[in-house]
Amino acid sequence: MPHTISEQPFVNKPDRHQDAIWGQPMYTAKVQYSEWRWEEGRTLRQPSIQAFVNQNIEQCVGPWT
Repeated sequence: MPHTISEQPFVNKPDRHQDAIWGQPMYTAKVQYSEWRWEEGRTLRQPSIQAFVNQNIEQCVGPWT
C-alpha cells in the first residue's frame, strides 16, 4: 500500500486500533467543525472539508496552538 506507515501517529492508543492502517498525510485541507469541545475533552464534532489548500503543515493552526 502506498504511503502507509508502520507506527501509529498518536501518543494515546485509539479505542479501535486493532485493524487500523496508518497513512502518511499528503494533503492539507481547510476543515470546519460544527462543534468544538476542546476544553471539555478535546473533541471536534462533524468535520466538513471546505477546501484543499497548498500550505505547509507547519503553517497549520488549530485550537491547541
